[in-house]
Amino acid sequence: MIMKTKYATVRLVTAGLLLASATAIRAQGTVTFDQPWLINGIQGYSFYYDASGLGMVVNPGPPQPHDSMTRVGVGLAGHASNGTPHMEFVNMLSISEYVVFSLTTGNAFGVTSVDLADTAAPSTTPVSITFNGFRTDGSMVSETFTVGGGGASTFQTYSFDTDFANGLLRVEIPSAAWAADNIVWVPEPSSVGLLFVGLLVFAARRRRRTVT
Repeated sequence: MIMKTKYATVRLVTAGLLLASATAIRAQGTVTFDQPWLINGIQGYSFYYDASGLGMVVNPGPPQPHDSMTRVGVGLAGHASNGTPHMEFVNMLSISEYVVFSLTTGNAFGVTSVDLADTAAPSTTPVSITFNGFRTDGSMVSETFTVGGGGASTFQTYSFDTDFANGLLRVEIPSAAWAADNIVWVPEPSSVGLLFVGLLVFAARRRRRTVT
């Protein structure tokens, strides 16, 4: 009976450690745009770095002519609103520009959802917003969401399909005009995290042999 109790305790502790470890290495981040531009000196035109670890940049950058992303505050007339600041991009120069986002560490990641809206409110015509994901294996995945129209003036949440769940190095938004908020992303498990999980499993097996 004592051996069974010890064995059950080992399994319970191991399961808890594995769950905690897996949760830690898969913890998500959300780009809310609530904080101001975090990079001084270039904050007015092309780059936004979010404290959660994801950066957005307009390509091509200077010295080429370029449009800018704009962090829109709450309650600005003529813009969609969800009660918090958000990001907008409008290509007014009719040149080949797009916005790209990736982790500032260069690591792979996945995206699960995003809040989207037309840049104009009320929205009179539906707008298509495309996301192109470039993966670690060299392939590309793409998904397009249709937003706005019908006088809409608020954001809606859209979920990405499983192609965007992991393995992304960067995501490009080639659409000419969009408003976005609350980009939810998930980091890839780090090699250190995976090693930690492996060591836990190994230790649990050794302990099980000892107890039994």
